[in-house]
Amino acid sequence: MGALEQARSMLRRYRLGRLVAAHADRIETRAEGAHFIIDGTSGRLVMAVTRVLLELDEHTLYVPDECLPGQDEALELIVELSHEPHVSEELRDRHLAYHGHMRGGVWVCGEIVSGRFGDELFDGEDLRLVNELAECEARLCRACNGKAAELSTICHQRFGASGTVVGVDPFGLDVRVGSHVRRIEFDGRADSEAAAMAAIEQLLRGERA
Repeated sequence: MGALEQARSMLRRYRLGRLVAAHADRIETRAEGAHFIIDGTSGRLVMAVTRVLLELDEHTLYVPDECLPGQDEALELIVELSHEPHVSEELRDRHLAYHGHMRGGVWVCGEIVSGRFGDELFDGEDLRLVNELAECEARLCRACNGKAAELSTICHQRFGASGTVVGVDPFGLDVRVGSHVRRIEFDGRADSEAAAMAAIEQLLRGERA
């Protein structure tokens, strides 16, 4: 797997990062944990941030949170944050499904300007994750969660607890387990609703390609 695919895979895998902001003169710097989701129709990152951090000039998101011990090397993203246009109720509900209730803050969308992973640099366009299954994602989530016994079995096998599927893309599932979002990858890419459903059924049966 090349560096770009590793970076894209990391962005799909994690939903908790560390957002660092600074004035252009670098005199004032602030950092806070960032619980984000990806808007599957645009590839923008959606999160709630403090107003103090939003009003600083330069914003860098490290994924996963660089302060968490034992995590992989962080993906470094330069992001432009904006609370206009207004973050829709649908995206807020999606964020709630992933992360639960968040304390205050300003809802923003983050456009990825550029990224770095290891020694490799990428344009923001290369890291924009548009979900080809966005239109049918809700149906796929309901189908997964409707197979409660099978889903519980695989989540206990992998994570030690039951989970709820909160997202589906061509590469796998996002599963909320307690207060964390975990990732289950498909064996191969599923570019249509039918292919994704087949991959889900195979996964829940415990089969491998």
